[in-house]
Amino acid sequence: MRDPVRALSTRSRRALAEHLGRLRHDLGKYISLQTRWAGPDASAAVLLAAVRADLLHTRRGPAGVVDAPTVWVEFRVHLVGQAPLSDGAWVDLTSDGDFGRLDAAMVEVTAVVCELRRGAGDTALVGRGVDAARVVAQSCRALHRRARED
Repeated sequence: MRDPVRALSTRSRRALAEHLGRLRHDLGKYISLQTRWAGPDASAAVLLAAVRADLLHTRRGPAGVVDAPTVWVEFRVHLVGQAPLSDGAWVDLTSDGDFGRLDAAMVEVTAVVCELRRGAGDTALVGRGVDAARVVAQSCRALHRRARED
């Protein structure tokens, strides 16, 4: 199968790498920041608070707070051929394995966010959120690394 990242021109791959670098930072870093700080031995209450912060308050700034699914939507449109990259190139990574894992994990994150907003917070839901966020972070890093390779 042809690698959609390597198939891009050098210029377009640079623009993709910039886009994926922002994705890695805005989503990949912050979707699991608090849970990483909480550590593996955190109590259920601490872990729930960390997951809620990571998934519901992924981007924080002067403009307010944005959840993980909303951050993903902002970036995803440029990765599936619905909007061009900054250089005007159009890419479609839907056939890419790392993108597929990221996209599927974000479906799970979105489901967890919906449950958290309804007030759920049992151990199983928290575990689903932690696991999906970990896949998102890993996939963001992998995609960015591949786009930067020569």
